[in-house]
Amino acid sequence: MPFEKFAPAPATWIRYTGVWDMQELYEHIIDWFRKRKYKFHEKIYKHKSPSPYGVERQYIWSAERKEKEYTQVQYDVYIHTYDAHDVQITMKDGTKRTYTKGRIWIELKNVILFDWEGRWNRNSFYKHLKSFYNKYILRKKNYVIIFP
Repeated sequence: MPFEKFAPAPATWIRYTGVWDMQELYEHIIDWFRKRKYKFHEKIYKHKSPSPYGVERQYIWSAERKEKEYTQVQYDVYIHTYDAHDVQITMKDGTKRTYTKGRIWIELKNVILFDWEGRWNRNSFYKHLKSFYNKYILRKKNYVIIFP
């Protein structure tokens, strides 16, 4: 069976230990998807009670956009903070801001789904057309696809 989805790049991980503005990071990621017309869903938000080292939070987000009738782009974002606690930082102009200090792990995955509505699986004739389209037409487009 030809491919149903294609990952154009491997998953990307970001690990950081230090101080960051969690509110701004949260808003910036959501804003990035909304500016590009993605449908954004926050699937999971977990807040584990504080340990002696700090709070642990987990976010799982999903964003998707219909590129064409045949393709859909989907992003999965996983954010996990460890040993996090809020700190007050005085800026150069004298204002105080609240930042988060701890460890953060961010994982980004990108997938392109083909025939995401399942239109080309209705009967065997459509399945053959789908196979032809995937093998000969999509291969010549920007997708670099390796078939078994």
